[in-house]
Amino acid sequence: MTNSQLLRTFKSLSKQDRSSILALVNCSFFNTKKEASLLCKYLAEQMGKPEHKLFEKEKLHAAAFPGKPFNDVRLRQTMAVLMKLIERYLIIKEMESSGQDGELYLLKALRERGIEKRFDKKQKHLQTLLAESPKRDARSHMLNYSLASEEMEGRSVKQRSSQVELHPLHNHLTSYYLSEMLRHACSALTHQAISAQVYDMDLLRQVLMLAEQFGVDEYPAIAIYYHACKALQQPENRQHFDDWKACLAKNERLFSNAELRGIYLIGINFCIRRMNKGDQIFIKEAFDLYRAALELDLLSEKGHLTAFTFKNIIRIATALNDHDWAKTFFESYQNRLPPAERENIVRYNLAFLYFRSGNYNKAMPLLQQVNFDDTLNNLDARRMLLRSYFELGETSALDALLHSFGTYLNRQKDIGYHRDLYLNLIRFIRQWREAPKGDTDFLKKLEEQVRSTELVAEKEWLLLKLKEGAQF
Repeated sequence: MTNSQLLRTFKSLSKQDRSSILALVNCSFFNTKKEASLLCKYLAEQMGKPEHKLFEKEKLHAAAFPGKPFNDVRLRQTMAVLMKLIERYLIIKEMESSGQDGELYLLKALRERGIEKRFDKKQKHLQTLLAESPKRDARSHMLNYSLASEEMEGRSVKQRSSQVELHPLHNHLTSYYLSEMLRHACSALTHQAISAQVYDMDLLRQVLMLAEQFGVDEYPAIAIYYHACKALQQPENRQHFDDWKACLAKNERLFSNAELRGIYLIGINFCIRRMNKGDQIFIKEAFDLYRAALELDLLSEKGHLTAFTFKNIIRIATALNDHDWAKTFFESYQNRLPPAERENIVRYNLAFLYFRSGNYNKAMPLLQQVNFDDTLNNLDARRMLLRSYFELGETSALDALLHSFGTYLNRQKDIGYHRDLYLNLIRFIRQWREAPKGDTDFLKKLEEQVRSTELVAEKEWLLLKLKEGAQF
């Protein structure tokens, strides 16, 4: 019973939410079942205590039905009732937090009940709020469409023969549809680039054509995703990225922070993809986007930075040789990492900082202690270990890692171009290991192969070592 949906949900709620739910459950308008109130009270009181037997079925039943014999069916029915009440609370809270969405529901209720004067007053108030709002993102278009739709419905009831202005409805609905379709297309194109999954892009082509006909740059919500889609479709054409960046600089204030976060991440992921293809100019582009997003506090999720974001910022700063900034960021933001993962993430990134400074003896023991479920972090840790073993002449450890690394890669699914990056690194080091000592002609040929292969992890380092003629 401790793994029931009700208990998992209740545990995830804040103390304030639990208190508010208890108040809702005790209100006869929402709930007439006393047993649901008693069960909710028991759960609220027990949360945070050591769980030994507190949430067994018998305990829950005794709380909901004091003095009555155990009945499993009755208990499950009561738990289902309480779960529904919790969901109702979440709906109400979400509606209230969304502000204008709740006002639209009120407008609909007033219209359907024929409360015309109040409807007119509320409609004009909401119209003013939307007109004065600086936001021109997809959500603002949807709100304007919904308001215009309610206004039209209200007018048609009072004046059935009156002329109805459909142009605002058409523009706002089309803007919302195109911006949302293009936003989802950006997600699909980004995911396609890093995984083996292929998406059908026929609809995207039609949406892009419709956006062009509608007028891309007249609507920032469309323009920002249109230029992003074009950049993702044609990554070698730098103009599309520059158009996206110019659109962002011009219209940044028109988007909510929630949407702006996603927009920045589209650009950052694009830059990382170009960096992994060897396009060095995008290192600075990614760094600038990360710094701007940090200044706007767009990168936090529930007050924490993700391990992925923390790692990428440090790597990009060090790739620009801005080691002082990377170290300052590491020290300033490590406490913003999720507490449950913090120790592992800090160890991993400290190892990277040692690794980048050439202090392989300090990096290696830290790397051997890290443990990640995330595939890309595991690949990165193995890559650093491989280079560390090479630099320190640990040939036995290097050979063992080459074998286990290759086996690990062959077991991974949906890692897209990362597979080629690391498989090529392993292949070239193996060839190097097997080369006759002192065979400079072989090393020159191997250097040419590395240089002509697009996807190679640690490509610049490999080329440097080959040019130096390093031996095992």
